Amino acid sequence: MSFIVKLSSIATTLGTVVLHLMAIGVILAAFLPIAWWYFHYSPLWGVDFYYTASMTQMLKQSLAFPPAVWNHAWFSGFPFLSNFPILHYYFILLLTSFFDLFASIKYWMIISAALFFVGSYVLFYVLSKSHVLSAILSVAAVYSIGVYGSLMWGGSLPSFATQAFFPWALVFVALHLRTKKRRFLFAASLIAGLAIWGHPQVVIAYIFPAAAIIYALSFGRGTLVWRAMSFLGFLALTILVGFPLVYRNFSALTLLYVPGAYEVGASTVKVPSDLSGEVIEFIRRQPLRAITDTQPLIFILFGLVGAIYLSGLSFKSTRLSVRRVLPFVAVFLWFAFYIWLFSRGISMFHGGWYRLFWSVPIFVGMLTSIWWGSVRGVIQWPLAVTFEVIFLVLALGFLLRPYGGSVRELTRPDVMAALIYPETFGENYYFEGEEEVIAPGTLSLLLTRSQPSSAFPDLPSMKTDPSELAELRSRMVPEWLDPQETDYRLYDADQTVNIWWSTLYPMPLARGYLDPPTSGQKGYTFWLDASLNQDVEGGGKHQLVGTFDYPEDIAKDNTLFLIDWYGIKYFEAGHAGPFVYSPLPQFLVTDEYMAKEEVLDFNEEKFSTGNQELHYYELKDEYVSPILMATNASTVGIVASDQGYETIVRALADANLGVQKLIPIKLGRALDKLRFADISSMDALILYDYKYVRGDKAFRLLEEYIRRGGKAFIDSGIETKESDHSGALPAIFPIERSERTPLGGEWDLEVFKSPLTTGVSFERFDPPLFDELNWNFSYPPRADDVRSQVEILIKNHGRPILATHEIGEGQVVWSGMNLPYHVIRFHNPDEVTFFTNIMEDLVDTQQDQPVFEATSFSPQEREITATGARGVLLKEQAYPGWKAEIQVNGERQGARIFKAGPAVPGFMYVRLPEASSERETVVRFRFRGSLVGWVTTVITLTIVLIFSERAIFDGRLFGRRLGFIEKKIRTYLMGWWEKEDE
Repeated sequence: MSFIVKLSSIATTLGTVVLHLMAIGVILAAFLPIAWWYFHYSPLWGVDFYYTASMTQMLKQSLAFPPAVWNHAWFSGFPFLSNFPILHYYFILLLTSFFDLFASIKYWMIISAALFFVGSYVLFYVLSKSHVLSAILSVAAVYSIGVYGSLMWGGSLPSFATQAFFPWALVFVALHLRTKKRRFLFAASLIAGLAIWGHPQVVIAYIFPAAAIIYALSFGRGTLVWRAMSFLGFLALTILVGFPLVYRNFSALTLLYVPGAYEVGASTVKVPSDLSGEVIEFIRRQPLRAITDTQPLIFILFGLVGAIYLSGLSFKSTRLSVRRVLPFVAVFLWFAFYIWLFSRGISMFHGGWYRLFWSVPIFVGMLTSIWWGSVRGVIQWPLAVTFEVIFLVLALGFLLRPYGGSVRELTRPDVMAALIYPETFGENYYFEGEEEVIAPGTLSLLLTRSQPSSAFPDLPSMKTDPSELAELRSRMVPEWLDPQETDYRLYDADQTVNIWWSTLYPMPLARGYLDPPTSGQKGYTFWLDASLNQDVEGGGKHQLVGTFDYPEDIAKDNTLFLIDWYGIKYFEAGHAGPFVYSPLPQFLVTDEYMAKEEVLDFNEEKFSTGNQELHYYELKDEYVSPILMATNASTVGIVASDQGYETIVRALADANLGVQKLIPIKLGRALDKLRFADISSMDALILYDYKYVRGDKAFRLLEEYIRRGGKAFIDSGIETKESDHSGALPAIFPIERSERTPLGGEWDLEVFKSPLTTGVSFERFDPPLFDELNWNFSYPPRADDVRSQVEILIKNHGRPILATHEIGEGQVVWSGMNLPYHVIRFHNPDEVTFFTNIMEDLVDTQQDQPVFEATSFSPQEREITATGARGVLLKEQAYPGWKAEIQVNGERQGARIFKAGPAVPGFMYVRLPEASSERETVVRFRFRGSLVGWVTTVITLTIVLIFSERAIFDGRLFGRRLGFIEKKIRTYLMGWWEKEDE
């Protein structure tokens, strides 16, 4: 190659780079006014803004490698890796090394938006090879207000930040198809996989469908087999990069179809969320936002370039390829159909309409770009330059407002939408500020359509400067409440308070802003809410009384039971405000229970209407125990399903056999998987809806436990193998055989005197009915089926349904009534008393509590020192990854963590050895993350490193050392990739 040719090539390359930099500079300059406005505006924009702030603050408090981070602040704790998106919190956390928290969040949102617009430019250029058209389309995307829905309206910041991954993933998909180079596939997979860490729904709803369509329909870009395998490779590699989140959220991520889109949409509208005709009509008209929320210039260029392309197709001599544009036509049609589906009540995206229209500039711009790329390749350059000059003049004229009168009116977005739906015209949708010289209407529309942070009161959304925030922290709570304390929790039913609390204070919340990460915990959270609120219909009734028909005393006992178990000492409830009014039950706010009460008034500075107050309470010490405590309470091991365990726990709540009286230990459902070391540490057992494979092994173990002095309550009224058993029952049962049938819809009880039946008015029991069906009982078919030395305590219609007998030094109480479920179905006070008698016969519920001192080193590490304690309870959720260690006289040993209490998976209980009962004992809890979390995360990071090296350096650093593995994989895949990789 001659010197002149080389010099020309270098000059061309430099010229191209300069043009790219100029185009990107223009795009960023176009974005700067919006970025400046967003960063400096007060109050904070976006309903959920504080959600990201709270999550980042939690991460900052417990900074560790992702699988070892523990979120202690919401729902009694859960692994941080259980959150849907976590990637952006780490980027924001990095920025907090240089800026304050709120500035860091805003900077990252601005950086993400800039990456989205620059990525759009690169994508458009790859398809069109036109700097001018690509820059114009990207600038038009900057001025498309639909792009900012998640940021300005919903405040779904992780979702918004993940939008940036979409165009970049498609860039490398297109380059892979064009060049057949695997480095581009690695890059596309790496970007899409990291997007899973950012927000999986962007990958599911946008990246995967677009990539699938492009690979499937890119005829001429490799064989169908190669394209199919390439897409499957892209899919598999993406999932590998995002595997830790895919693994933990698999069921949620596979729920592509979300029923009830009207309800989802209604929840984002500032009207009551009932499905009125107006609400449904509102949702059905949302596809028009694809036009009204997108800069009209995009559609004008779409129509102009499309007309040029179609004109070229009309000439027989044209070399325009229809199959080249076919994939992008299909992508355009798919996403248009996808948006339309939302309006018909079919949602494949978890969220409201404000997350739906950001991609319109991408799929419209892609089709425009590929049209122009096809035309530009077959026409003479002077004509191509002429057209691009026309595009540029049109864009400058349109954005700089030289148009006026009818031309300006006809290019308004609402007028364009009116061509499809005439009723939209004249709705005062469009607003222009006189100061808006560039892209008129954009900032005005954003200002009108944006929503401030949902934080209540308004001050947390207004006072975000570090100095203001420090002052705000002291103003938002009473002087007597120390929000730095982590020994107890605060309960608040108002999500607009919960959303900001964890940003300002380390004191954990009993609830949280979003739903708990474990679906099984939702039932317990609902129960907690019902126990701590008044009836929604008003009248001042306890919600358990007014809505669920609990007797008042039983409802009160449920409240006290749950307060103690969840360590709730502080409350913010019943405040005056424009949206939420959630007062505590009336009995709880009396001097008998509350030590302090104070109302804080924040009406002196606000931006919204309505009264703004916070109403705080402090519970008296005798009604609540701390999150980490030593205890002498008796332990009852419960062998049951999760549902059966909850039944027992709810019955204990009706009896108010709380954490300081009795600890219900979850031993699982499998009877034959019990270990003697575990059950021997229990003061009693309850066998409920258990199951087993090897019953002989299981019952031998139980019989040994009872003979050594153990006690057990067995209820055969629920369906088990022994509830209807014609053969010989195991020796721990007081009867030889049993059958399970109804005994009529009314009681005919014969009650024998016993401590278990003392103080119970059996005639006041609710009828043995399940809805309108007769209740099933388990009982011995014949009188001689009752074993000797058995004491029958109750008969129903002549059939024994409650009996006790002794085995060795222990005792069994047997019931054929399914008593726990009958208790929680009717909440009958006499049935509750009867159940309480049984529990108190099994264990001592009046133990003195030990002295202890608890220390919290971090959310992941707690320590407690106690003397004379039988056990230690940590009221944090027992997810895999927690370890406990006991230290006595300098000797350390590992300890079994049992799951206990009204929670899923359950709070953590450690039984101390008897040898340590009179000595000072130290118990340390550490969360180091689960094995699965570590393995999947380490593998993912390794894959990310390998993919990055292959994408950037094409395997020159260390990738070729892995060639033998790659060779085996290629051989396994029959060499399909290697054939096309030349």
